[in-house]
Amino acid sequence: MTYLTTITKKGQMTMPKKVRKILGIKIPSQLELEIDKKTGQLRVRKAPDIMDFAGRFKVKNPINAMKVRGLMEKHYERS
Repeated sequence: MTYLTTITKKGQMTMPKKVRKILGIKIPSQLELEIDKKTGQLRVRKAPDIMDFAGRFKVKNPINAMKVRGLMEKHYERS
């Protein structure tokens, strides 16, 4: 399927609701953008959320996943 969107003067774009639904993107979310320099194609993926990993690993000294997420969001610098 192909969807059309517009890039604003600020470099922003609106992702159509159908695309967000297909990708399972909820607001707010982060996306991974991958560019194939040879073909000029852009690949968009939903970035993994730290909560997606909660409970998958066994550790000796467990840390509350919500606390880790809060710390990550507090100290994460966006480029």
